Amino acid sequence: MEINNETVAENNEPVVENNEPVVEDTVKQKKPAIKGILIVIALIAIGVVGFNIFSTMNATKRPIVSVSVSVADERMVTGEYSILGTLSPAKSASITSKISGRVNSVEVVKGDLVKAGALLVQLDDTDVQLQSGAGGMASDNVQKYKIAYELANDVYVKNKNLYVNGAIPQMTYEQSLASMQQAEIQYKTAATALAEQVQKTRITSPISGIVVAISVQQGDAVTQGAQLISIVNMDQVILKGTVPESIIGVLNQGQDVSVTVESLYGQSFKGKVSFISPVSVPAGQIFPVEISVSNVDNALMAGMTASATVKVETTTPVLAVPTSAVFERDGKKYVYVINSDQAIMTEVSIGMQNKAFTAINSGISVGSKVVSSDTAILMNGDQVIVK
Repeated sequence: MEINNETVAENNEPVVENNEPVVEDTVKQKKPAIKGILIVIALIAIGVVGFNIFSTMNATKRPIVSVSVSVADERMVTGEYSILGTLSPAKSASITSKISGRVNSVEVVKGDLVKAGALLVQLDDTDVQLQSGAGGMASDNVQKYKIAYELANDVYVKNKNLYVNGAIPQMTYEQSLASMQQAEIQYKTAATALAEQVQKTRITSPISGIVVAISVQQGDAVTQGAQLISIVNMDQVILKGTVPESIIGVLNQGQDVSVTVESLYGQSFKGKVSFISPVSVPAGQIFPVEISVSNVDNALMAGMTASATVKVETTTPVLAVPTSAVFERDGKKYVYVINSDQAIMTEVSIGMQNKAFTAINSGISVGSKVVSSDTAILMNGDQVIVK
């Protein structure tokens, strides 16, 4: 029995030893298969990514656009420019009291048409008549100087006759002459001063126009410089507006313009450029201008919004492109410049403009090729071909 067990044990050992090589061979056979599967998976992934990229590129690729092209060159450019502003009276008067006093009467009401020199307000002149002091401004002083002058004149006339007849010496005659002249000066000075003060109690209109405001009434006490009445003359009105630096150089004083008012449909009014400021406003390179407008029918009123159309022309040839080449994005002006068959969006500063051509102040140069058609469908960098 012992012999058989040993034999079994000995017989089993080789069995174990023979199984080990079989397992190793199986693993070795599986490794290449796994690697192949991984390679296939990687290739599929690369293919998917590549396909997506290719599809995206094909989806975002823009078509080539056929466009017309023009060359920027120098030429004279004419055009129209609109000056927007509000209307104000060409003449107005804010009338104040020249002296202190009490209002005796107000001779006008709002809306009255008055002529230059018309009486508006009458102040009480009693205080002026009774006033006394230096300069002989009171009526009693005037009367005193008048009597003194008349007496001195009588003496002078008498002495003149005596001197002519040789009855008195020349010195006596000359003394009476000097006294008369001095008395005359005092009287006339006092009378003139009083008359001027009395005249100041009569408040008159310095211009012809319409009474638009009255600040006093009968019985009011007013002080020197107090506001009394306002008058405007609307025979001519002024449109006040501004123009940019690109226009100021071709605008001329006295130039004819056509003025329209939004609230007066279908009507136009003749005007002239009456003022061009040589100084720009602090906010930027814009210059105040004024347009004088005839208002014979009184259709125009102060405060109305108006537009003056000015026809202007460049004084020398300027760089210009077709107006169809210029477009606006976000408040700025652009053109598409052709560069290696690409449309490159380029910002420009423009000047005079009409339906055909637009002057270019900066951004491109003479000889630049710009797209002059289909700018609305283009994007920066688009491929183009010339029609």
